[in-house]
Amino acid sequence: MLVQRLIAKLTVAVTDANIDYDGSIAIGRDLMALVGFKEYDMVHVNCLDTGKHWETYVIPGDDGEVCLNGAAANHFNIGDKVHILLYGITDRVNVYPKIVTL
Repeated sequence: MLVQRLIAKLTVAVTDANIDYDGSIAIGRDLMALVGFKEYDMVHVNCLDTGKHWETYVIPGDDGEVCLNGAAANHFNIGDKVHILLYGITDRVNVYPKIVTL
């Protein structure tokens, strides 16, 4: 049986928001490597400050960067603490996610 499981979770503060970009979340390559995100992974972004939820895809950014692009820039502020969640579909029951809090 296939099930959806949490693969990785990064808790971090938003460093930038860019309304003039088509979409996505730019995450520093250093942070992507730390948690295991890949370019174009679909992620859920949950704001701990406002409760806002957003789904988008990852693009590589500058080291240390977490920038919400496009329409999401209207809903997240610089400094907001967010959970960035990556889910995957697997047939394994025992999946232990990579969890990083900065």
